[in-house]
Amino acid sequence: MTSEPGLVVSADGSHTLRCPISGETYHNHNGAARESDWVFITTPDLRARLASSQVFKILEIGFGTGLNARLIGAVARKHTVELIYDSFEPHPISNALFLQLNHEQWAHDTAHKSAFSQLLRPSNQTEVRIKNTKYTLLQTAFTKNTHLINHYDHIVMDAFSPANAPSLWEEHTLQNLYNHLIFGGTLSTYCVAGEIRRRLSKVGFQVEKHPGPPGKREILLARKPSKT
Repeated sequence: MTSEPGLVVSADGSHTLRCPISGETYHNHNGAARESDWVFITTPDLRARLASSQVFKILEIGFGTGLNARLIGAVARKHTVELIYDSFEPHPISNALFLQLNHEQWAHDTAHKSAFSQLLRPSNQTEVRIKNTKYTLLQTAFTKNTHLINHYDHIVMDAFSPANAPSLWEEHTLQNLYNHLIFGGTLSTYCVAGEIRRRLSKVGFQVEKHPGPPGKREILLARKPSKT
């Protein structure tokens, strides 16, 4: 039986985890919460977009520790937007390990942590509503053949690196992500590898490099062109 991921304290004090198989950390060891905010909230301008929307739909690839979902949910709670947050994770961490994470200090969701943890109960699909956010965790892998009812405003691409999760970065998988975005929708990711940029461009994205958080020189924002 494979051991659980190991708990790591990152440079900003927030917890991340280390995969026992690859040794890759779930978030940047230079600051897990800081990286999550920088890559998945600040760079795609989610604060303004959530504030100005009645309904906003997010697709996440790589639920991991749940940090991205919790931080984005905290932003949504400041507004009246209805947030639909669908996340894929084929290997969810245990509820017990989740409860050890200290992310409530950044997500300000201590009162909701127990409810949020119910997403991790063993099932093909779990759902939890917290205030104005409906979370759905699909405990499987996103593939080229995945078909979802929703079309999304933003994609949080936080899978393990192409070296450790190559299928999630293949051209046909990226094409399926593109197909699940609305026109003008965005995808943000920490990965700036040249081959990934080329694949994103090939499937139709407009790809921009942006400054990264401490310890990470650059990150990517990809946009599906608006319908003409």
